[in-house]
Amino acid sequence: MIAPDATLCSPADIRVGVAGWSYADWEGIVYPRRKEKGFDPLVYLAGYFDAIELNNTFYRPPSAKMSASWARRVEQNPRFQFTAKVWQQITHARSFNRHHIETFERGMQPLLDADRLSCVLLQYPWSFRNTAAGRERLRRSIDSLSRFRVAVELRHGSWEKSDSWQLLGEMGAAYCAIDQPPQRNGLPPLDVVTSEPAYFRLHGRNEEAWFDSGSGRDQRYDYLYNADELDELADTMARMAGRSSELVVIANNHYRGQAVTNALQLKVLLKRLARREGDEPPDAATSGMSHALPRLPAELCEAYPQLLELGAPEGGAQTSLPLLGESGMGDEE
Repeated sequence: MIAPDATLCSPADIRVGVAGWSYADWEGIVYPRRKEKGFDPLVYLAGYFDAIELNNTFYRPPSAKMSASWARRVEQNPRFQFTAKVWQQITHARSFNRHHIETFERGMQPLLDADRLSCVLLQYPWSFRNTAAGRERLRRSIDSLSRFRVAVELRHGSWEKSDSWQLLGEMGAAYCAIDQPPQRNGLPPLDVVTSEPAYFRLHGRNEEAWFDSGSGRDQRYDYLYNADELDELADTMARMAGRSSELVVIANNHYRGQAVTNALQLKVLLKRLARREGDEPPDAATSGMSHALPRLPAELCEAYPQLLELGAPEGGAQTSLPLLGESGMGDEE
């Protein structure tokens, strides 16, 4: 386990992004209403973010042809990395075997070959508890994915024990910290780092829909973090960055582009924390923390005008508003 000997944001390689890109409700909000011929949403998002989490890999392993296409389509961003949720057959089904692992590996191999895969994510449901059987299943799953760097998302509070972090650290697996709707026996957002990369996922805090069995996917993830909540979470992420050489932050509150909005805000917040502590690395190409935000999606700024504090929309004049209210920072960007 990586020792918690630092408390401030270090020159970690920090990538912020979103979970997935194929959402019908992003049309005309995240993506332009009028698209150029050949518009590709993955290419578009790779112009704003350095990471995207693959969600469809949870439902079925991709073909090698599909993952090779993903790698090719982000070539314009040399820093870009995917993360990928592990096939649910391995995390949620009663059993899995070597055939399941090999099928998943074949589908992901082109991303490994292209050096575009940061890690794979074992996402377990809240019902997955810290029992002898649960620990054994966790060990077996991590061990079977030895060709990848592995991150593990645990949601039940029974895992909030030092021996859980020790287990992950001994197996070289990264703990994936989460922000989820508060619930009894649910894990809060923790600044625990057990291996590389440090990983943080934001699910939103829509308690009413999250615990309603009749709510669909969009309703559960319908949440926009406010400025105070983002400040608090960014502090937690900065502590994680201080204990790791790499941090991946993924916003999963996808409904109507709220994940994109919050991820753009977090890019600036984490940059500000690094600059405030004087730890911003001199090599911007290495860290990605010194680059100004690109022009923002115009339609997204219409839906979420608070983004105008971060920059100007595509096709618009540069805003004179300082970044997050800090004097002079707008000119610096």
